[in-house]
Amino acid sequence: MKIFIPISILVIFASCKSTKETTTEVTNTTNTTETTKTDAAPTFKEVIFSTLSEGNNGGFLGKQNIVITSQEKLEEIWNEAYSNYMKKPTVPVLNFENKMVLLTTMGEQNNGGFSIKVASITEHENNIMIIVEENIPDNNCMTTSVITYPYEIIEMPTTIKKVVFKNVEKIYSCEE
Repeated sequence: MKIFIPISILVIFASCKSTKETTTEVTNTTNTTETTKTDAAPTFKEVIFSTLSEGNNGGFLGKQNIVITSQEKLEEIWNEAYSNYMKKPTVPVLNFENKMVLLTTMGEQNNGGFSIKVASITEHENNIMIIVEENIPDNNCMTTSVITYPYEIIEMPTTIKKVVFKNVEKIYSCEE
């Protein structure tokens, strides 16, 4: 009985899902990033957004969150997203007076099973909060033995408010 209780506690903690949160702040005009701690405002409004491109074979070697406010910068990141492909889809032409683009990447991953997705965008009094989910396979998952570069490019309405990215790592189990 003495062994049963500690083992039970160990099993309970081992079966919990793991999450890690990182918050970065991006200023629209300079695209600089700094790590900050933020408190959520009590009231907010959901922001509608749409995915322009997503995948696991982009050319983005490092982890990054970027606000894009010009067609030239969109073309640059679009070409990087499709740098590993023979044929590239046409770059979308956007009106940057009322739209802006966000890029979020996980950088190089040593195997398959990784993905990144903008989960939500909310407008608060002083900022726009972007919640980014980074899905990571648990050690019990069988994944492909291939290097991947997960990314997502989305469009949303233009804002002059400060854009804050909150990356949340979600480790998923394949035993469920």
